[in-house]
Amino acid sequence: PRAVVGFEADVSGGSWAFTYGLSHDPGLLSLAASRDELRWDHIAQHGHRLGEHGLVVCSAPGRDTATAVAVLEPRLHGFSSELDVVLDVGRLHDGVMSLCRIADLVVVAARPSTADVASLRRECDALVHLGCRVNAVLVGDQPHSRAEVAEFVGVPV
Repeated sequence: PRAVVGFEADVSGGSWAFTYGLSHDPGLLSLAASRDELRWDHIAQHGHRLGEHGLVVCSAPGRDTATAVAVLEPRLHGFSSELDVVLDVGRLHDGVMSLCRIADLVVVAARPSTADVASLRRECDALVHLGCRVNAVLVGDQPHSRAEVAEFVGVPV
């Protein structure tokens, strides 16, 4: 199996460090500050092993994470050909949209409430407009069904 590296790039604070009891340092900030080429062995110095083939690079909430993402973005182009990359960007905003463009697939999560589905449609429209391949995943199944949401947002759910 291919190796997987996850980058926690959510400026409002990622959840992987909390969920798995991991430290933010070393992490995304130290990786961005290193300015070295992105290779598995180098990323491993700034991340935490998860399972046999997984690695996660955590980040703390705040503007420093946004800066780290901006610094790392040019180095992520082409990097995913070596392994599978998961980017947790949290809520979509201008600072992460360029990261989404380099992804093979963008998966957007939402609850199936009327308000969240309306927001999901706007996000999916913006991503599709950028040329992204987009799928959505629902957290729950009410009040709107998967089929209803897929028809409304126009991407696979």
